Amino acid sequence: MEFGRFRGVDQADTRLPPDPLETGRLLRSRQATGPRPRLRLGASRWGVREWVGSLYPTDTPSVEFLRHYARRFSTVELSATYYALPPEENLRRWSEEVPPGFRFCPKLPRAVSERRLSEASEATQAFAERVGVLGERLGVCFLQLPPGFGPAGVTELRRYLLSFPPGLPLAVELRHPGWFRDPLARETFALLAGRGIGTVITDTLGRRDAVHMRLTTPRAFVRFVGNGLHDSDFRRIDEWVARLETWVEQGLEELYFFVHQLAEVHVLTLIEYVERRLRERVPDLVEPQVAPQTEAGEDATGPGGPEHPQDTGQPRNGT
Repeated sequence: MEFGRFRGVDQADTRLPPDPLETGRLLRSRQATGPRPRLRLGASRWGVREWVGSLYPTDTPSVEFLRHYARRFSTVELSATYYALPPEENLRRWSEEVPPGFRFCPKLPRAVSERRLSEASEATQAFAERVGVLGERLGVCFLQLPPGFGPAGVTELRRYLLSFPPGLPLAVELRHPGWFRDPLARETFALLAGRGIGTVITDTLGRRDAVHMRLTTPRAFVRFVGNGLHDSDFRRIDEWVARLETWVEQGLEELYFFVHQLAEVHVLTLIEYVERRLRERVPDLVEPQVAPQTEAGEDATGPGGPEHPQDTGQPRNGT
């Protein structure tokens, strides 16, 4: 993910902003009735050849990557839907290759997000029908609005959300800075909450306004953008774990947490760190998962996982 990339990492503000009052109110309203919280941790895709020998056993063909990925993680962003809707047979095959608890999170097509929303009803309906093939393996869909889509489009966005297919879980990623300024922020987030639509919290060092911490449903959807396993990545994760501990105590029901890195080879290291820190601080959120196997057939993380992992030294690859 290139959005909000920050070059001067050593000087960056890595702190999480405080929660808006509305986030605490929402979670506390669900505290007594909500189910046991559930963690869904994953990456932006599974087709990463650099994971062969760590997440994927040696000589694993690409057609088996998803099966091995889903043994270790419980969700994945499905960005393929942004460029073109996959054939129904592909979606059915993918849903059959993952366990019942796994969830795909498809991105709304660019035919929706990069054009006038007022003209996107047909593309939206086609998307809803196609991803419906995933059945119970369908998680939260997300609409990623481009940075140029700002407050001038508020009426258009409102009408689109009011007509969005009912029953299809949705979270919205806002990127234009204008969305995060009151009173528009309060009005927009209130609209989402009223429709049962979630927000995407994008934690990237170059755009701290996008780390808005406003939940509009008891489900959190976080896209965390790392910086090559810089020490700040781990400090930021520690802050997230502390905040999630608070959210779980207040009534959080479900967490989707996706890790992005410019070099995909770094994603696994950071995800393992996220899971270990959550297991230490918020054990109710973490369920046992199958550990990835090395070439020798041993646990790839070693006893107890990485203490405070640094750069793996493997070659960089763009995302």
